[in-house]
Amino acid sequence: MSEKRQTRMSDLPDIQPLGEKGESEKALIIIEKVYKELSNPNHPVSIAMAKMQEIEEVKIIEGRADIPV
Repeated sequence: MSEKRQTRMSDLPDIQPLGEKGESEKALIIIEKVYKELSNPNHPVSIAMAKMQEIEEVKIIEGRADIPV
């Protein structure tokens, strides 16, 4: 991966602690916000995940590879 762009920790959103017990509504809001940010097709993490789908080993693990029998 030396020539390809690698996802860095700086590409990740500022994830805040989920809070104490009983604060599930607040935790769900935080989780939803982070999910939406990482799922944006233009976000580096989302781009990296999409590119992973083209790796032959990933295809094999997920059962999507055309392996001759």
